[in-house]
Amino acid sequence: MKNFVNPVVFIGWIMMTLMSCSSDDDSNSDQVIQSEELPAPAKAFVSNYFPNTTYTRVEKNMQVEPDGTLFEVNLSNGFEIDFTAEGNWLDVDGQTQELPQGIVPESITNYVVQNYADLQIVGIDTETTEYEIDLSNGLDLYFTLSGEFVRVGNN
Repeated sequence: MKNFVNPVVFIGWIMMTLMSCSSDDDSNSDQVIQSEELPAPAKAFVSNYFPNTTYTRVEKNMQVEPDGTLFEVNLSNGFEIDFTAEGNWLDVDGQTQELPQGIVPESITNYVVQNYADLQIVGIDTETTEYEIDLSNGLDLYFTLSGEFVRVGNN
């Protein structure tokens, strides 16, 4: 019986070791870069909407993510912004802070002011066919890319 247990334990150990060496290790999926390496439109967006902040971390993904993100930027004020390879923003996350005026399309801002006057827009995410707006109470609002209200959702 002793000879039977040792090979089974050994084979199990080998299988667990091989499974832990997965090729999709996240540490190889992006690299930290200097802010100067961002595309010009991304740098212009940051300097326009966040003029008094500094970059705390800028990452370039090894591959474009399914949503189009290539660059992920963290700013000193806590904002996180995702950009495409061309430098267009896809996602602006203020955590709990209100987004600077002008990022959110005017028709969406007007809808929020009219229907959720006590709340702030703390995030915007550009999806393939719509915008997802994060409000300060955790509510999500969805709009078409032309700015028409679609539905309400929860975080």
